[in-house]
Formats: sequence, C-alpha cells, structure tokens
Amino acid sequence: MDTTIKSATRGQDTYVVPSLALEEVAALSPEEGEKLLTDLRAAEALIEAGKCVVYDREDQRRRFENIYSRRS
Repeated sequence: MDTTIKSATRGQDTYVVPSLALEEVAALSPEEGEKLLTDLRAAEALIEAGKCVVYDREDQRRRFENIYSRRS
C-alpha cells in the first residue's frame, strides 16, 4: 500500500527523518548548508577552547523523562 504525505512546505524539498516521531524537515539550500557548517565549526572551536557548559548525561535523561512523562 502506497502512502502519500502532503508536504507542509510550499514547493521546498523535504526529508522525513527519524526522531521521537517521524517528522518532515525542510531541505537546506546550499547557502543555508554553508551557514550551518560555519556555525557548527564556530561552536566546535568554542568547545575546544573550553567555553562551554558540560551537562551530566543522566541528569539530562531524568529531566527529559520527567518533562515528557507528565504530558498526556
């Protein structure tokens, strides 16, 4: 059985990516992709320079579960 999903964007290419649920994500233009890479490289440089906050993985998991376990 074929399933067709109508795009939520107007004429822009999209990708369906796995996350907590399947979501439609707009494809980046070449310019947007370059800006994203530039921003990621800048963020990596800040991390390497020690200018970042290190979060406890277990604390983040507990916070996530606490927030989403109350939703219904």
